Amino acid sequence: IFDFASLPRVHSDHPSILWLIVLGLAYYLLAQYEKAFVVLDQQDLEIDHNVDYLILKGMVARQLPGKKIIALQSYRKALALEPFRADANYNIGNLISDDDPYKAISHYRLALTTDPHAASTWHNYGKALLDVGDDSYKALLALKISILLDPCESHVWCNLGLAHYVRH
Repeated sequence: IFDFASLPRVHSDHPSILWLIVLGLAYYLLAQYEKAFVVLDQQDLEIDHNVDYLILKGMVARQLPGKKIIALQSYRKALALEPFRADANYNIGNLISDDDPYKAISHYRLALTTDPHAASTWHNYGKALLDVGDDSYKALLALKISILLDPCESHVWCNLGLAHYVRH
């Protein structure tokens, strides 16, 4: 596999940050998160205005120990630039779901208002509702919608079974 890290750093006079995103995404998809972070964490660039870059940087940072704050900051910067960005809200929900499930639920709801066809968002929304135990009917409904959108996802079927169990 080609070692992208051996390439020279992209400088601020580079015509496009697309290569940064492509390299970072390649490493992310290869589960080489440290290398992806090195590629994306170029402090000398003024690239915090690119929402795709910010979301990818957050996704990478989330995979690394001790980088949760960087992930959250990246997602929040993305939302400041594009407040109705579904993937940023979805990723914040995923990031904070263990620590603050109620806030995660609100982020999943925001993501669903923008992209109601995202099966994974419906799944995580339903799972979060199950986790807090507030409304098993809403959780059941969210999981059913997720399955309607993507019936091949086994985790959703498992959580749907749990939702039925909780209701009875």
